[in-house]
Amino acid sequence: MDIGTGDGRFVYQMARSNPDKLYIGIDASSEALVKVSEKTFRNPKHGGAKNAIFLQARVESLPEELNQIADEVHIHFPWGSLLAAMLKPDEAVLSAVRRVCKRDALVELVTSIDPSRDAGELQRIGLGSVEDTHVTDVLFEPYKRAGLNITEHGIMPPDKWPSLCTSWAAKLKTSGTRHVRYIIAQAF
Repeated sequence: MDIGTGDGRFVYQMARSNPDKLYIGIDASSEALVKVSEKTFRNPKHGGAKNAIFLQARVESLPEELNQIADEVHIHFPWGSLLAAMLKPDEAVLSAVRRVCKRDALVELVTSIDPSRDAGELQRIGLGSVEDTHVTDVLFEPYKRAGLNITEHGIMPPDKWPSLCTSWAAKLKTSGTRHVRYIIAQAF
């Protein structure tokens, strides 16, 4: 499951690469999902991916039908309210993410925040700078209360960025100032 899927590229690429697995992309905005949704209905020989589903929903109100179905939840490069919910954090949103997870499911959060370039957005959502200690000082306990144990976190080296299969990761290749940070949590 990819929450905040944006243009759905990650879900589409993963579904095409793994035709025996189901991939679900969720975003609050339906506009970006239209084009990729149309592609999934093509014949698989011509770019279709029958194992990809796209839903318009806010993370705060994910459909109950998604409860405990995900082996993995990916949240790649969230922005706006989703970024704030994951990094401030908002325990209701964390609980909603946990609700869609099977026991032992992995949750991957990947962010790329440039304190200078993104200062306006950080101020708008009420998030100060995100330092290296932010995960341990701010996130560990709220994530744990929501049923997510942070097991790993750090900076992702640029040679791993292409594995994210997102439009934003492709754009980051030309940025010399951004760091891609990741958090891996496990549902319990």
